[in-house]
Amino acid sequence: TEERVEKLKYELKETCKTISEELDDLKEKYKETNKLREEKQEILDDLKRDKKHYRKELKTVRHKLQQQLSDVYGKSIKVDIFADLFDIKEEEWRNAVEGRLGRMK
Repeated sequence: TEERVEKLKYELKETCKTISEELDDLKEKYKETNKLREEKQEILDDLKRDKKHYRKELKTVRHKLQQQLSDVYGKSIKVDIFADLFDIKEEEWRNAVEGRLGRMK
């Protein structure tokens, strides 16, 4: 009947709307998961290269500082993270220094 066809149309539209909303949610979750995966991959890459991992913001600041210094002096200037300049072999002292430097951010 015509009534039944209209009811089916309505239900199909509602189902399509629900599927569309769920798809949007899944796309958003995928973006978040992919971003998290990229961050974890960056940490893993740093560890494989035996480098300390730093937040993206710190890396950006270091890069900008390096670029500005290079522009001012007309030659490539290397900018190091202060904590990377230490190579403390003794575990007790390493923990003490890293703990202190960590609080001095």
